[in-house]
Amino acid sequence: MSSTQPTPPTDREALERDIVQTRERLAETADALAAKADVKAQAQHKVDDVKAQAQHKGDDVKAQAQHKGDDVKAQAQHKGDDVKAQAQHKGDDVKAQAQHKGDDVKAQAQHKVDDVKAQAQHKVDDLKAQAQHRVTDVRDRAVSSVHGASDSAPGSPKAQGGALAGVVAVAVVLTVWLVVRRKRR
Repeated sequence: MSSTQPTPPTDREALERDIVQTRERLAETADALAAKADVKAQAQHKVDDVKAQAQHKGDDVKAQAQHKGDDVKAQAQHKGDDVKAQAQHKGDDVKAQAQHKGDDVKAQAQHKVDDVKAQAQHKVDDLKAQAQHRVTDVRDRAVSSVHGASDSAPGSPKAQGGALAGVVAVAVVLTVWLVVRRKRR
């Protein structure tokens, strides 16, 4: 006998067991052949496999997209922080420049005010000296007029002194009026 065929058992129970095992193997082989012959089942199995692969691939793509989105979000946040810091720095620079410019303008304005103030004080001093000179001239003329008038004017020296005071007062008022009038021009 050939070695490919099993040797038949000799007792009945062993023979029945062998028949049952052979039937089971034959059923499995028949099922496998039927499954290979069932195109619809094979196609469905292939569709299920492709669906599973597509689902897996979709999950992978979704995870990668989420990861990329998180990376882009982090980069945008970082870039935004950089731009914010640069804008703050520029704002501080502009603020410092404006402060410096303001200080310069303020100093120039103060210098102009001081110049105008000095010029005004000089004018006042000049006008004051002119007024003082005119008062002195008017007083001297009044005194010489009074002396000339006292020699020929009637009355007591007390009355003559009152007249002199009146003339001096008129001269002072006239001088002040002239100075104020000249100052307004």
